[in-house]
Formats: sequence, C-alpha cells, structure tokens
Amino acid sequence: MKKLISLLLIAVLLLTASIPAIATDTSEAALTAEDIINQSMETMRQLDSFKAEGNYIVNKDGTNVEIQRLFERNKTNHSLHGQTIKDGEKIRETYIQGDYIYRLSRKTGEFVKAKINRYRERFFQRAFNPRDHLEDISHTAAFVLDSEQTDDTHYVIHVEGELQENITTVLEGKGFELPDELEIEAHYTFYVQKETHYLDRVEVTINGSTEEEKTATVSGAITLEGFNQTEITVPEDVLNADTINHKQIKAKIIQVKIKIKHWFNF
Repeated sequence: MKKLISLLLIAVLLLTASIPAIATDTSEAALTAEDIINQSMETMRQLDSFKAEGNYIVNKDGTNVEIQRLFERNKTNHSLHGQTIKDGEKIRETYIQGDYIYRLSRKTGEFVKAKINRYRERFFQRAFNPRDHLEDISHTAAFVLDSEQTDDTHYVIHVEGELQENITTVLEGKGFELPDELEIEAHYTFYVQKETHYLDRVEVTINGSTEEEKTATVSGAITLEGFNQTEITVPEDVLNADTINHKQIKAKIIQVKIKIKHWFNF
C-alpha cells in the first residue's frame, strides 16, 4: 500500500508537467485547447521564478491523510525550495542555493548542508526543463476546452482519454518498479489565465489499484503564483548548518529522479 500511494503522488507531479508535452503544434485557426496549453507551457518556460502549492487528500483503507507541498524556484540565482507537511507536521524540507544543498534531517530535526558543485548544472537543467524527460510519452490524451466553465479571466481545460499508459511510461522511464497489474485512472483540469497564459491552477484526482486489490486515491489542487516575483531566502540558521561530505548524502537528494521519489514517499 505504501508503494502504491507513493507512486500515485509521484504521478501527480510528473503528469502535471508532462501532459502538456503531448499537445500538437499551434495553427492559425481559432485557438483550441491544445493551442492554449502549448502557449501556456511556452510562457511558463520563460518564467524566471514562481511558487507552487499543492494540497492533497490521500485516502487509503478508508482513512484520509492530508498532504501539503510547497515548491519554489528561481532561475536567476539558481535557487530551489521544497517542503512537505503531513497531517500538520513538517516531515521534509530542502533548500538549494548557490553551490549548496540544505536538507532537514528527520532523525535530528536539524538542517545539514553539502556542496553540490559537480551536480549543479545537470541538476538545474533537469529541474527547469521537465519536458526533456518526456520525449517518448504516448499520444493517448486529449485536451477539451470547457466552454461552460471558461470565463472572462480563465480558460478551463480538461484532460480526457486513456492516461494509464502515459503514467506508467513516465514512472518506468524514471526507474520506478511498478506493482503487478497496476491500474490507474486520472483526471486533470487546467486553469490558464487568458491575459497572461500563465497556468495558475491544476485540479487532479488519481485512483490506483493492484492485483492484490489494494486501492488508494489522491485528490487535490495545485495553485501557482508569484510569477517572476518569487524570491527564495534561506534562513540564517539553515545557512549556518553543519557541513557534511556529499558522500554522506544519499544520491536521491541530489539527482532529480530520486529527489522527487524522496519528497513524495511517506
């Protein structure tokens, strides 16, 4: 069950970034849902900074768990900040700024830091270009513009179609071992600002089950804001954390693939 829930949470993050990569090229005809998504992704790609907050309910065995995620990035000074709160308790927090990564130790409750020089360029290239990992994703999803919910400020776009193959392709491509007979159903809704083409909200529900009849559901929303206005400040006490050799830090904190698994596993 723990593995299934972890995979669903990972899928929330990866598919939010990857679904737009399925869209086709824009044309001179009237804007379609695919056109809007493409324009939005190009606009978002050019941002120098933004902040994303996710609030999820994880249902397992009839019990709900509340998960809150915070992710901030600033390309100008190569900074990242991530935080995970489970049922009101902070369980993970990481800063990356300059040549250092700062990680909250769950054992001690204190931050430690390590240099990441040799990983820095590769790390940020991957962090800022999520679609680089999605070249082989299958074209099985369709974007549908919701004319009833679309208003003067936002386009509302639903993702329809078979997403099972998309999700499993992405997860397997990231090196995750999937449970036998994994079945996944996913529903996404994107809210794109008409004036700026910024994507500022994603609503998602993912249901998963395995051949052992284990089931779990992740539902929630991701809100994005602070476009080109997000500044990341590492607290003074974190900056003064004890320095450790990066051999002492597990590779999953440094590599984006494993970092994502680390943040989304609980």
